[in-house]
Amino acid sequence: KLLVELASTQMRDTNATQEVAVATNDEEGGDPETDDGEQSKNAEERYKELESISQQENHFKNFTAVFTLQALMYIGAFTITWIFLILTFIGDLENQRWLQALKLIFQPLQGFFNMLIFVYNKVLHIRRL
Repeated sequence: KLLVELASTQMRDTNATQEVAVATNDEEGGDPETDDGEQSKNAEERYKELESISQQENHFKNFTAVFTLQALMYIGAFTITWIFLILTFIGDLENQRWLQALKLIFQPLQGFFNMLIFVYNKVLHIRRL
């Protein structure tokens, strides 16, 4: 769904850019059929539309950056939580007391890590408002 929105935004941006270029060429060429006042209004409308599209793109880029950061934080929390269990199976380190201690410390903290990430994103959202 996001890719469809991005594609439609890019298409609108391309069309608006072409329309502004055509409007600029029309103004320079002095089309006798249209009034100068109409040309300036059309150019202003096209400029506002292009500006709006630019703002939408910036919003989409910010949203993507926040979403990517949140996803990476969740992946990091998962990795920190389960890496010690994975190491015990891979390295045949079941008898290592320090590894068992770390496993017993970090596995119950997975929910706490997820809560911190969730709250961090809510606070970030509130700060932006």
